[in-house]
Amino acid sequence: MTESVNREVEDVSDDVLDIEGAARFLKCGTSTLYHYVCKKKIPCIKLGSRTLFKRSELLIWLDRYRQEPVNGILSRTQRS
Repeated sequence: MTESVNREVEDVSDDVLDIEGAARFLKCGTSTLYHYVCKKKIPCIKLGSRTLFKRSELLIWLDRYRQEPVNGILSRTQRS
């Protein structure tokens, strides 16, 4: 990749999302996300009454919950 494309990829991965954008990104409800924020289970940025999320931090947070396939069952992408 060229340097400008690399920079664009980095910029996209560091987008700042509001609660609705983060919920769409995580494919969960906003109430679930608010629950995680209140319990301090998810990385976020509080600016006054606004709650914001860095996309790159959400990806790292998601990776902590990655699980291996059960009993050798492969996902569709691994079968190909």
